[in-house]
Amino acid sequence: MKKLLSIIAAATLVTTAGSTLVSCGMSTTKLMARKVNTKEYKGFMTAALNTWSPGSTMQNSDSIILENLYDGLLTPNAHGEIEGQMADWWGHNAEGTEYYFHLRDKETESKDGRKTGVPKWTAVKNGQIKSTQDVTTMDFYNAFRFTFNPNSSADGAAPTNGLFKNGSKLQSILSTISTYDAVKLKGKNFGRTTAQGGQQNIGAEAISTRNFDIIVMLVNLWTAEKDGQAKIDALANAKIIPITNGKDKDGKDIIIDYQPTPEFDALITEMEKYQGEENFQKLISDSAQNGGMMAISLSKEGLGTATSSKGTYETSNEQVYNIRYTLENASTSFFTSAAGYGSLKPLPYYAVSYSDNQNRSWYNFSKRYQPSINEMWFSGAYYLKSYKASSNTVLLKNPNYYQADRTYIEKATFTLTRSQSVDSNRLWFEGGDASEVAISPNDASGWKKYVGDDYNSEEQKFAFEGTHATSTVPSQYTFTTFYNYGRLTKDGKDISKSSLALAQKSVRLYLNYFMQRTQYPAYVAGKLDNDKNTKESLAWDGGEDKNVKTRSSTLLRNTFTIPRLATNPTKESSDTVQNGKVNGIPLEDYTIQNIGADYNKTYGLTNTQLTNQNASPVNETISKADKTRLSILEENISIPNWDKNLLEKFYNEEFGSLIDGNDAFYQNDLMALGMFLDDNGNVKQSLQNELKMFANLAYTSIVDRKQNSKEVDQKNEKAKAEILGNVVRKDLEDKNILDSNNKKDSISIEWLLNGASRLTLNPRVEYLVDEFNKAVGTSSPITLKTKTSNDVSDYLNLSKIGDFDIYVSGWGPDYTDPYNFLHTLIWGGEYGVYTNIGKVLETDSSGKNQTFKEESKTSSNEPKLKIKDEFKKYETVYQDINKSITKYTGIVETAKGMGDFTERLKTLSEAETYALYDVALTTPLYNKTPMKTIQLSYLDPFTRSSFIAGSSNLRLFGVKMIEQLWNREDFLAAQSQFEKGSLNNVEEYKKLYVYDPKSDSEVIASNSAIK
Repeated sequence: MKKLLSIIAAATLVTTAGSTLVSCGMSTTKLMARKVNTKEYKGFMTAALNTWSPGSTMQNSDSIILENLYDGLLTPNAHGEIEGQMADWWGHNAEGTEYYFHLRDKETESKDGRKTGVPKWTAVKNGQIKSTQDVTTMDFYNAFRFTFNPNSSADGAAPTNGLFKNGSKLQSILSTISTYDAVKLKGKNFGRTTAQGGQQNIGAEAISTRNFDIIVMLVNLWTAEKDGQAKIDALANAKIIPITNGKDKDGKDIIIDYQPTPEFDALITEMEKYQGEENFQKLISDSAQNGGMMAISLSKEGLGTATSSKGTYETSNEQVYNIRYTLENASTSFFTSAAGYGSLKPLPYYAVSYSDNQNRSWYNFSKRYQPSINEMWFSGAYYLKSYKASSNTVLLKNPNYYQADRTYIEKATFTLTRSQSVDSNRLWFEGGDASEVAISPNDASGWKKYVGDDYNSEEQKFAFEGTHATSTVPSQYTFTTFYNYGRLTKDGKDISKSSLALAQKSVRLYLNYFMQRTQYPAYVAGKLDNDKNTKESLAWDGGEDKNVKTRSSTLLRNTFTIPRLATNPTKESSDTVQNGKVNGIPLEDYTIQNIGADYNKTYGLTNTQLTNQNASPVNETISKADKTRLSILEENISIPNWDKNLLEKFYNEEFGSLIDGNDAFYQNDLMALGMFLDDNGNVKQSLQNELKMFANLAYTSIVDRKQNSKEVDQKNEKAKAEILGNVVRKDLEDKNILDSNNKKDSISIEWLLNGASRLTLNPRVEYLVDEFNKAVGTSSPITLKTKTSNDVSDYLNLSKIGDFDIYVSGWGPDYTDPYNFLHTLIWGGEYGVYTNIGKVLETDSSGKNQTFKEESKTSSNEPKLKIKDEFKKYETVYQDINKSITKYTGIVETAKGMGDFTERLKTLSEAETYALYDVALTTPLYNKTPMKTIQLSYLDPFTRSSFIAGSSNLRLFGVKMIEQLWNREDFLAAQSQFEKGSLNNVEEYKKLYVYDPKSDSEVIASNSAIK
């Protein structure tokens, strides 16, 4: 399930839940002696559900419930192993471009007598089970049709749709033909889409939904045909070409009509053949069984057989498969982690029906499907007993589940939390109303009572014997800033000046330089930072012989992709550093070996955390001939006899590392140099003098640190602010965003805050804003201010309509590949909902947009974008962000097409380095949880999934509760038993399901879709 977190959900670590509970506290003795019902789990919801469709959500708050109601083909277990869930066997071809699955159709038994049955749908109405029926292969094809159809509003499908063969092309075809239909055919075929909203002309929406559906099925069918690829390519490359007649008074082309597009006209003609019900049903069957993107078998004989030289079940060398996914590129490094993702989970027939009498289909299944009015079908270990959007959700054990013997918890109640008190979750736990609680680092009383100052997470030593530190790898997110490039004025007719400013690289880098983002993670970290990071000390730390501002916090993050998501061990990396890890992160980790090395190479730095007396830096050696940020700075220092060693030592130590903890953005002079450089990395001639002044001041500031004078340091900071402010002002004046005749003209950037966090996180952000404004001074062209919502609902509404300039949101991985993160920022990516760049730019379907640079290896994957006609006057203003998004998208999409894992990571790193440290498309802030969470829990943590991607950690199936809190000895004994692996004597630590142990091997398959 897509793990998108708004700042609301993020607050649960530090602001947590609320209740009317009044607790006088509980003694630790009583707490250790207390016994609970191990069949009943009590947890929390962070928001009412947005959708009951597993492929339609991007919200972690939905996943808390949905992960327990719906199953997929594969799932991770507590040992981090991928298991067959609904599939009892799976394999892939040698290239990793085709995956084969066998959906369970009979009971399977292991050698030790364990059994897994046949997956079933359990139909429930008003909390009562009505009927059951087997999950079929067609239900997986239903999901395929549903998630690709634009009218389904399957928001969570983007990460997986692009994995399919021709998946991206199909999405492009659907989008462009809809536009063609609107401008050329007056909306005859796609006259209304769900994106337009409202209740009018629902009939037109039904027509467009069915037509989209037909195209999806046709493209799936053509993908498997000999001449089909040429047809698909032609459609994907087809253009909408206007017929013009002169210019209007503003210089815009006067469009009088559009030329026919033969490819689209032919597709519409083909589409019309399937309007009759008989032909339509035949197309469903034909595309389902013979498709080239995915195919399923409707018979016991299956689609084909897969042969492995090692054999399967040790008795046969052939395995029948009945589901086939064909991928655009080799994906063996991560596809099994994606196979259990929400958009690939099966859907019941009515989700794609055109005659369901309960109105549960397509858009309704995504957005209006409700337990109060619909019979709902569930395939997971639990079914829905009751749901009250304003209070709680109750799940019960599904007696029809195909592995019900491992469903230890029989009832789960999730209470909706509202208050923003740092201790309320703990009070719920102490009062017996919660089964587990993470001790908030901001809960001083709870921390003292249960953790203590001398705790040791690795040794499990805490003030209270029932406290333990458990892995929170699955809860790793990156919270990052998003800039609104399309905020409209109140009348909706123009673009706000703040959005015009944020579209400039100079402004975004200016924010990065003076925005002390450590305030965010320092508040979230609380006691984890040992009480040193108060907001005042962060603003200016005069202790320990330093008067510079503090730039470190335990949870501070410098990369968008989370650490530990992807590692690629190579001989070179293993030979360079002896200790193998930094802060628990392997040196072969993508964030160190790839992003860190690229950043160091670009900036000309060495990561001192990766060096020791006997080893060299892990990043590549920087050639003397390379033009780096450091060399550019040094070339512009004109101070006599300046100390090169002092300068480089400072930048290496302070800014050489991107590893979590130290701020690589704040007051990074080398990052600020980007404001002086053009697209090719050369110094802009118009800023040469300013650069020389800045370079000299940068060096002077380093030398002056020795004086340990706050006054001198602040003076240097003000001087830098004046230089950088002038650079920004010149940029904004050149583009007529600011009045060149008014040097007091400035733009205020508005930061949206959640009103529910008024007493917790908000004061830190408000302080950050105040300190930014003090640092840049009254003559700054850019200032910050905050905008606080009335409550949570108002906050969500403001973010939805784009009434903000800066917004903070979190993203967690759905599968184990950095593309999952980086895709969110591309043109058409998930975070377009916040950047609103689509309100200003659009795809140039005529292909006549300006070419920004010469052809490169990524240019073929770059979108062709243009300014929308209504904002043509801002074409120059948006050229900067247009170039950045175009280039970034091209690099990311090129990486997606790479089968070689090493080259793929290198190219993804190129994209991330460009986005974060060159053009500042986003600025990472923090991770909400440490790698281990300190908690009190009645759950055996070793029965819960700790897989880094997806939402399996939210699954209660297979999780076992304990009657009393474990002491340290109990915990360590269980940990020792668990570490023996899934071939365990303890039932709850064994594998969850019975499936072919030779699964996930390389096979040769009959009836492949790859010709």
